[in-house]
Amino acid sequence: MIYELREGEYGKVRPVFEELRNYHIYIDAVIEGGLPGRIVVDDPQSPETALIWGKSSDAGFYLEGNPDNDAFNRSLNQWILEEVYPEAKGLSGVVDYALYYPPEAWEDRIDVILKGTSANRDARRYFEFERPTGAWEADIPPGFHMVQVDRHLLERTGLKNIDHVIKWTRDPWQSTAHFLEKGFGFCLVNGNDIVSWCLADYVCGQRCEIGIHTDERYRRRGFATLTVAATVDFCLSKGMTKIGWHCWAPNLASAATAQKAGFGHVLDHPVYHAWFNAFDNCLVRGHSAFGRRQFRRSAAWYEKAFEMADMDAQAFLDSEIFSDSGIRKWCYYQAACAHAQTGESDAAVRTLGKAVDNGWTDVERLREDENLNGLHGTAEWEALLSRLEAP
Repeated sequence: MIYELREGEYGKVRPVFEELRNYHIYIDAVIEGGLPGRIVVDDPQSPETALIWGKSSDAGFYLEGNPDNDAFNRSLNQWILEEVYPEAKGLSGVVDYALYYPPEAWEDRIDVILKGTSANRDARRYFEFERPTGAWEADIPPGFHMVQVDRHLLERTGLKNIDHVIKWTRDPWQSTAHFLEKGFGFCLVNGNDIVSWCLADYVCGQRCEIGIHTDERYRRRGFATLTVAATVDFCLSKGMTKIGWHCWAPNLASAATAQKAGFGHVLDHPVYHAWFNAFDNCLVRGHSAFGRRQFRRSAAWYEKAFEMADMDAQAFLDSEIFSDSGIRKWCYYQAACAHAQTGESDAAVRTLGKAVDNGWTDVERLREDENLNGLHGTAEWEALLSRLEAP
């Protein structure tokens, strides 16, 4: 059996999350009512096992307790599929999730809990702030300014990337008003460009977690480190005792920025990741497999998605990813590369044609991409190049 707690009962699960609470502030934020979530347990009076669903972007599921209650695990799967998935469709910005869990206890149970979701096992890294890196103000170049994210900044029009910053104040805060009340952040600004922005993802008491992003045109110049340093200084001035930083394991740039800004590596841990939309989840799985050079698996995931598109399946019609024309043509292109790597030349050329149909024009990328070398010299390849080079 499975039971859902009312908000006033959330404190009952605090002892259950003995391990995950050490590096996931979101858990306490939900328990204390600062961020939205739902909590289900095995026993409503004295829970031994609990799962929190964080109903925000970049949150997810937090699972801990006794892994040996098979009936609860099966009920949890049913609850996720029948309640969480439908509700997530109506939540703005909540498109995917990661399941966080103590792997030593739960690894053998995840296939039951996430049955039917096609979730992918991935990895995350966690860092905590350890030491200041020195004065950062003197390193700001002439013409650049460090600006706190406040109502005045968010109301400025004409700033490049202001829409992205505003989105960060809404996700996971649910609203800009809530962010301005409880959150904080800083932007490095150059003229009308927001170069880099670092905002609090979550705040709970004297603990917080922060995230960083830098405009592609300004990367590799140390601007992210400066913006993080300004945000960390603000945290310390407010008496924050723990400042956390999460990133995906392959994101080497994020990890490097964390360490340059005085954060120490605490642990790497597995997660299971999926998108709520089945079509988008296939695309993400295809991209992930390609990055691991699992080309046959990548091609299979992409083709599964394209079959949904051909049938106008509801998941395709509701897709977040395919609504972006730039991403759509890239998906076809990467799928073609996967086919080419497995020797499926006909499928590769066919899928490249779809990439072109959807706006792919970079003929030089086609010529130089080693993934496509197996197509060179074929009549189909030459016809595709002629099509792209035609005036």
